[in-house]
Amino acid sequence: MPHRDRVPFQRNEAARLRELVIQSVESQLLSDVPVGATLSGGLDSSIIASCLAVLGKKGFPVFTAQFPGSAFDESPYVEALRERFEGSFEVIRAPVGSIRLQKDMGRVIHQQEEPFGDPSIMAHGFLVQAAQQHGIPVLLGGQGGDELSMGYPWMVQRLAAYSLNKGRVTLFADVLKSRYVKLPVAARILLGGFFPAVEKKFRLIMRKRQKSWLRTPFQLPSPAVSFGTSTGFDEIYRESLYSVGLPHLCHYDDRSTMARSPTCPTSTRPSVTPCSIPAGSIPFPICGARWESVTGYQK
Repeated sequence: MPHRDRVPFQRNEAARLRELVIQSVESQLLSDVPVGATLSGGLDSSIIASCLAVLGKKGFPVFTAQFPGSAFDESPYVEALRERFEGSFEVIRAPVGSIRLQKDMGRVIHQQEEPFGDPSIMAHGFLVQAAQQHGIPVLLGGQGGDELSMGYPWMVQRLAAYSLNKGRVTLFADVLKSRYVKLPVAARILLGGFFPAVEKKFRLIMRKRQKSWLRTPFQLPSPAVSFGTSTGFDEIYRESLYSVGLPHLCHYDDRSTMARSPTCPTSTRPSVTPCSIPAGSIPFPICGARWESVTGYQK
């Protein structure tokens, strides 16, 4: 990453955060059954795997599901991590292709018991199946990393609106420069910055409209915390941790694991959670400092 795009940080804070993450991963290793890990090649799962290597694990089973030949194939990153920590991991690959996706689509929808729009839910199910076949009933993973560290574009957009609402235009200006921000997004950020209550009402209307095609039994109300305004950072963060982000992950993960074996499911553990990383330990330079949202590396 170019040096100009990096966010300033305090070395002591970075060292403390690293220590907390390693401690969190180590605490999740406590088990009376074999433990493995999932590895996508992305930042979050790679951090968890790196922590395992730092903790001295050898031949630790890690499961990865890749899309050979596609733009989403992260196999080179998985291989780079394996070479970096040679001997630490036994990489077990669960191949994913269009044929397998088509074959398993109906079964996965039946297991989830509701529509879903994220193909990674299927990939995660393949990983759980592979782990079960190898006798691994517990999996560590990077699930929840985006929710904890503001990794999604909508979070940065809401933070930009929050910054604008507080009279600090630096973050908003940087977000506008990003090639990921189109005119409708910029307009919504402006609306959230100057008229947060209106933006909140607009978001509620759009969310209800998205559900309108579902039959009444499926139209469950979203928690009130889901509809925070852009005037408070805590509201944005709570939306990620307690209503929209982490609960959805746990929901899908639980159904994927229970479907494989209701009596003895393979469980997945988000290795870094809000409970394992104390509040205030992650410094968010949301005002004043230049965010990495310009290049898309907001984490």
